[in-house]
Amino acid sequence: MNAEPREIERKQNIKYYKQTTYERDNKYNKFYKSKEWNKVRQLAIVRDHALCKDCLDKNTITPYNTVHHIKPIKEDWSKRLELKYKFKRWNKKRNKI
Repeated sequence: MNAEPREIERKQNIKYYKQTTYERDNKYNKFYKSKEWNKVRQLAIVRDHALCKDCLDKNTITPYNTVHHIKPIKEDWSKRLELKYKFKRWNKKRNKI
């Protein structure tokens, strides 16, 4: 008997997640799959020779593997395609941003 209320609650939680998170973030998910983002991302790679900006500041050469927005696009959607607001980091530093 206890399994039924838990299953109902689980389904409600999934529905809530889809409504609040997935649908809300769908705009951003689509952006990161867009041709426009891929073009700007490639320009950022070429601009900085695919090297980690933070590592270069410390006189260390480390290839990067992630392009980030300096200001998250959720905070300023209007700058999402402006190259001057992009930088690269070595992935191990991702959690420190």
